[in-house]
Amino acid sequence: AAAAAVDEAADRAQMDALLERTAMHALATRVTPDMLPLLASTFYGSHLLPCRPAGTTIDIKLSTYKRLAKFLEALQTRGVLTIQETKGVMSITSINERHDAIAEHEGDEAVPVAPEETAPRTSMILLYEPPSSLAPVFRPCPSTDPTGRVYNASQVRGAVVAYVKQNNLSQGKTVTLDPILNDALFKPSERAAHTHIKFDDLQQRVLAVMRPHHRLVINDNVSPLRKGTPPKVHMETARRASNKMVTLIAHLEAYGIDLKEFAHDMQRIAAASTALDETPHGTRVVVQGDAVSEVTAHLISHYGIPPTLIDAPVQKQKKKKK
Repeated sequence: AAAAAVDEAADRAQMDALLERTAMHALATRVTPDMLPLLASTFYGSHLLPCRPAGTTIDIKLSTYKRLAKFLEALQTRGVLTIQETKGVMSITSINERHDAIAEHEGDEAVPVAPEETAPRTSMILLYEPPSSLAPVFRPCPSTDPTGRVYNASQVRGAVVAYVKQNNLSQGKTVTLDPILNDALFKPSERAAHTHIKFDDLQQRVLAVMRPHHRLVINDNVSPLRKGTPPKVHMETARRASNKMVTLIAHLEAYGIDLKEFAHDMQRIAAASTALDETPHGTRVVVQGDAVSEVTAHLISHYGIPPTLIDAPVQKQKKKKK
């Protein structure tokens, strides 16, 4: 048992050395100031791993650090770089290029940056359909959508501004509510109490009574019009057999993400085992451990999914030791 422990310690020390040497090579030859702040997951997947020596494999889980966050925290403690964590997503904010550990790699040959990733770049177009009660507001501003019946938020604002000006409803920073707006935006019991409204509040009221729709855009390919608001990528952590923590990710397919490819990526990035979990509501990706920050960063940097479309549990801030 003692011999096995010694061998394991030696293997971890060897992985630590490989990890650090490769990281310094990447910081010296690939990461430039204009890239900062740089997501930790992007640094690891797009810069660190491609710099590993030929014939070697880097697995943070087999190092003494276990996780990428721990490794970057150690580098920060040594003054190599600085990191910042915002809403559970870690980024490298600065690099000390004069640090001895980086300087000794300045003469290394730079490993060519990999071609632009082929993962789907995703975005959402949120659209709104006016009810018949607001027809007088939108009739003078025909929809430019192929369906001829929905508007984006900017077009909604333009239609409201035009209607307010056309009917002389502007009163400085407020808008006078005529019968059409009053009836469309308020319940019968509320109408008498509302004769004026701030313009921003008017805009929000109008959007609130319109029927939401959306289109998914993947690599410039626009989907047909879909009813309702887009489903957010949903993440949660749970404990399973043997009280082990796992991270569950749902609704990835709605964004054109290949689940097997995503699971494989997270296995590499989070240095954890992954699996697909079939449920009555769809298939979820399961990542061993608490990988919320790694998953969030990968969704943003690799797939281009806006943070507003990611529903992730709030990461608890670690208490600093006094």
